[in-house]
Amino acid sequence: MVCSLTRQRNNAKAQNRKIIKMDKSKYNGWTNRSTWLINLWYEPHTVNDLDWMKEELEERVSTLADSDNVCDKILADILNLQEINWDELKEHVETEETCEA
Repeated sequence: MVCSLTRQRNNAKAQNRKIIKMDKSKYNGWTNRSTWLINLWYEPHTVNDLDWMKEELEERVSTLADSDNVCDKILADILNLQEINWDELKEHVETEETCEA
């Protein structure tokens, strides 16, 4: 009986760890913090807005990376545009466009 209770507790703890890990992979309902920040700061209204923002960010990060300034190079390394879930943002914008129509 004691072994059974211990096993149940260990299974419950393992389940809780899985849930916590899943929750940590989300950020305020978005895939991650980077995706959330694009929506928070930019508030795109159309897919074209998103396309423009993506191109603008890529250009700016490229400029930072090509700079002779060490701080610019560090910022370029820190900024991970690949982390942004552009598909999720597009889906959100398309849903908003549909609701407004």
